[in-house]
Amino acid sequence: MMLGLILSGGQSQRMGKDKNLLQINGEGMLLRTYNLLQKTPLQNILLANKTGDPPQINDLKSIADTHQLSGPCAGIFAGLEWAQKNNIQWVQLCPIDMPLLTPNIFTVLSSFCNEETGAIVPKSQSGIEPLLALIQTEKALIILKNVIEMNIARQEKIDDKEKNKGVSVNWLLHELGCLQVGMDVFNNNNIEDSCFWNMNYPIDYQKIVDYIN
Repeated sequence: MMLGLILSGGQSQRMGKDKNLLQINGEGMLLRTYNLLQKTPLQNILLANKTGDPPQINDLKSIADTHQLSGPCAGIFAGLEWAQKNNIQWVQLCPIDMPLLTPNIFTVLSSFCNEETGAIVPKSQSGIEPLLALIQTEKALIILKNVIEMNIARQEKIDDKEKNKGVSVNWLLHELGCLQVGMDVFNNNNIEDSCFWNMNYPIDYQKIVDYIN
């Protein structure tokens, strides 16, 4: 089984406003992402955000980011724990700031699943897309739990600046020994590089709005 984990805990500082409030063709980003994942092979969909407050979307469950990690890994860890409790072997990450994603991207990624591979990540023309990785639940949990235990053991020996240093998703993928899926594979499945465009800055948002229109 697979879980689709929507990541929505970022501060959106570069965008200047909450990305959840952005709209594409009158549709909010969270609802757009949820509707996208419903068209994929994913059997479950879960939202990870800072508070765990339920979204105003029917049937979409939510979970709070863990306080033991920072950045995207805080939501990823919470989602992995939920997946483990529900006997779900794989977690497909999906950020809310990539409005041009198509369902067949997730079909392609899931086709590479095997017991030996800890993670599968797309590689667009801009490089790897870590927040679109498909990760194996048990292997990723072991790595992140070890990080948390080490942080607890040394928390009295480091300064506040070091305590707040987060574990990156890129680092997690490296530890998992990820398989990269390149644009040659996606192009063969009618997936263009524009599908991987994300929105970090207002200019990125405008670029996507202009592209759609």
